[in-house]
Amino acid sequence: MFALTTLAQQNIDTLDDAIRIFELKGVPAARMQKGFEGIYLLTNRKTGKTIVLSLWESKDDAVNTEQSGYYRTQMEEFNKLCTTPPVLEWYEVSVHGE
Repeated sequence: MFALTTLAQQNIDTLDDAIRIFELKGVPAARMQKGFEGIYLLTNRKTGKTIVLSLWESKDDAVNTEQSGYYRTQMEEFNKLCTTPPVLEWYEVSVHGE
């Protein structure tokens, strides 16, 4: 399993807008992607920091989300609310517990 994280700084005043965009557009679009395993939006309401964590079945599925343009398209509206450019990082999921 692989994870894609996006670290971003949101404007605290528009954080609820970012959450709504993520919930109404980001989650349904992610569910339609090959190899999708799950997605989370972590927020800190005091600082405006956010972390998007998406999980993918394989490295190929994870990399394809960026190369296909899906990731960029989904993040466009969300990114407009960021106060700094988001940082994208890939990780291998070494341990997964439920």
